[in-house]
Amino acid sequence: VSRQPVREALITLAHEGLVDILPQRGTIVKKIDHNAVMDCRFIREAFEADVVKRIAQSASPDVITELRSQIKLQKKVPRTDLAQFIELDEQFHRTLADAAGLTRAWDFIDSTKAQMDRVRFISETEFPIGKLINQHKKIVDCIEQQNSTGAEEEIRKHLREILLSLPKIHALYPDHFEN
Repeated sequence: VSRQPVREALITLAHEGLVDILPQRGTIVKKIDHNAVMDCRFIREAFEADVVKRIAQSASPDVITELRSQIKLQKKVPRTDLAQFIELDEQFHRTLADAAGLTRAWDFIDSTKAQMDRVRFISETEFPIGKLINQHKKIVDCIEQQNSTGAEEEIRKHLREILLSLPKIHALYPDHFEN
């Protein structure tokens, strides 16, 4: 691999707050920024609350069928395969944004959640897959019933899960976080 693609990749990682580039010295992986995690969670909650309200007001049967299909796939993931579940979880949330006609907005959200994703990937012992799947089901149920208030409440509960697990993860991996 030539230097240019590597340089561009490192610049992207630096922009996402994942590495520090130290000229003439090297590049180091940054610790997780707790404030960045909290900011991203807040932005996602605000965005996705509006997304599910919008979808619930005019629920498409095709979207509901797709979301239920994704939940079935999530249920089949072995509890030990966190990476596969996170991939399916991302697909679920992207599908919600796509259904609301907010694909570009989701792309922006996706580009800002690197710190949050890092927490998700190191949280295997604190990642309640079964609970998250049940929350997905409740969100879809509310959308199908055209209950926009219920859908909003359920997505907010879902995205606040990190508030419960973050202190535990921080205690388990204190060296991974900025002080």
